[in-house]
Amino acid sequence: PFAKQGRRQMGAATADISRELTISNVRAVLEAVRPILIADGGDIEVIGVSPERGAVMLGLMGACETCPAAPQTMESGVEKALLDHFGRDVLKEVVRVDQGAAGLGPDGVRRRVEAHLGELRDALREEGGHASVSECSQEGCRVEVAGHPMLRELVRASLSHRFPELTNELVEVEAVGAQA
Repeated sequence: PFAKQGRRQMGAATADISRELTISNVRAVLEAVRPILIADGGDIEVIGVSPERGAVMLGLMGACETCPAAPQTMESGVEKALLDHFGRDVLKEVVRVDQGAAGLGPDGVRRRVEAHLGELRDALREEGGHASVSECSQEGCRVEVAGHPMLRELVRASLSHRFPELTNELVEVEAVGAQA
């Protein structure tokens, strides 16, 4: 969503805000980016600030909380706006602490991919195939797929469409328990 917003416009909007790392100053800087988030059905809140650590804790809300593009929104929009204003000498880290942040780690990625595969399970089973997650990282999962090549392509296309931000690896395995 931030590609549409000019950087100079954001910088000009925050020129009169102090570089002191306080909740009110962080909120003031974020006022320049909130309309972009709100237009996409989300918002952002400041959970806390630690000037000693140079850390800001933020929570995405609404559609932004579960959006697949949330990590990019945080990095290229929110963090950039804060770093442009406060500078790296003042702001050392931006930490996302909302419910959606939990889904970004390997366990959260695994839960999301497994839930999606669960939606495909009956259709795969009817065609003599199956798919299961064998391991995950933040970047994606290794998915074992058995069945006709068309089924593997269905799983690949479905995962790519649902999780464009992930790099999932499909591994062909033999069907287990196939009935003769």
